[in-house]
Amino acid sequence: MVKQKTREWAKHILWISRAKLIYTRVTLTRYTTLYFFLAFVGSVTLVILQTATYASNTEGAHAVSAFVAEADVDTATIGMSFLSGGDVLLCKNIPGQAMDNCTTLIPRMHSHSHLHVRDLPLDSPLDSPLDLDTRDAANLERCGVSLIWLADVLLDARREDLVILAYELWLFSLSIVTLLNESLPHLFAGLAARVLATAWAGFRVRGNQNLYGTYRHVVDAGPCAGFDPMGGWWGDNDMHAVAALICNAVNLVLIAALSWRPSPWPSCAGCSSARGSRIS
Repeated sequence: MVKQKTREWAKHILWISRAKLIYTRVTLTRYTTLYFFLAFVGSVTLVILQTATYASNTEGAHAVSAFVAEADVDTATIGMSFLSGGDVLLCKNIPGQAMDNCTTLIPRMHSHSHLHVRDLPLDSPLDSPLDLDTRDAANLERCGVSLIWLADVLLDARREDLVILAYELWLFSLSIVTLLNESLPHLFAGLAARVLATAWAGFRVRGNQNLYGTYRHVVDAGPCAGFDPMGGWWGDNDMHAVAALICNAVNLVLIAALSWRPSPWPSCAGCSSARGSRIS
């Protein structure tokens, strides 16, 4: 019993010592404190935005799935739609597999540069009711089939969101390691990671615009005849992506400007080979 209490006290003291060490490293100079503050605020902001994006993609995937279910799509008889190179294919099996029996349901659109997601009205309802009086069941079913691919794309986007969430948490932990070890290699790795995060955020913005262009083409040129089951979801999702891009870019610029100042980030001349490069 005494040994157990002693062990618990030892763990408690060790935890306090580690907390004091982290606090000492973070508050070593005003530059290290500012570096920690920027890393922390940036990480929290991006995690919040990425969580909102994940929730938005989940909502979009559920909206498409609900529409397909309400349209009473019989995939066993009709098949499933896949997006391949901009074309929407109707296949009995996965494209490229045996007996896929794929046919082009809706050919690709050659140009959709005039489409802008941010021009969408943001107050449109996501769950637009189906007008069963003006659309027969067959048309609704064909419309649902033509949008099955979108649910798969949004589910993949959710998986990307989870990876990016983990990436942002890892990046913050890398910032802590940079301060604890006073390591220039970790500092440069953090900068490179932020460049990658910013580039990926820009890629997501562009990808969302291309996806919306494809969606509008499918809705307008396909059997949906202009019926839009997603409503204002696209505008909300685009705002999250643009906000994440801006936040990543601002955080990258501020961290880079702070990291390259000569005072807090000296050269590695005379650094200890045992512990690597140091930050004064």
